[in-house]
Amino acid sequence: MEYADDWKRIIPRMGRWADMDDDYKTMDSTYTESVWSVFAELHKKGLVYESFKAMHLCPRCGTTLSNFEVNLGYKDIKDISVTVKMPLLDDAGEVTDT
Repeated sequence: MEYADDWKRIIPRMGRWADMDDDYKTMDSTYTESVWSVFAELHKKGLVYESFKAMHLCPRCGTTLSNFEVNLGYKDIKDISVTVKMPLLDDAGEVTDT
């Protein structure tokens, strides 16, 4: 909630419409309860199932990417890397047999 006032000021300036007077917060228990209620109704109707979904992963940090992030134009890039094999020195500075 520390940045709520900043959010209300900046978001409209970015050209995004949001109902700031009748907003909701995902941390509110009423919001969470409404989501669970809808999920329960979908489950009763047989519309909930378990399956697998392919997810895009960020190569840098290994976390999943949202569809929004993927649609921003991420591209596969050629990663230029170099591997160098160097001799290992022992405590006396002599090359060990490795």
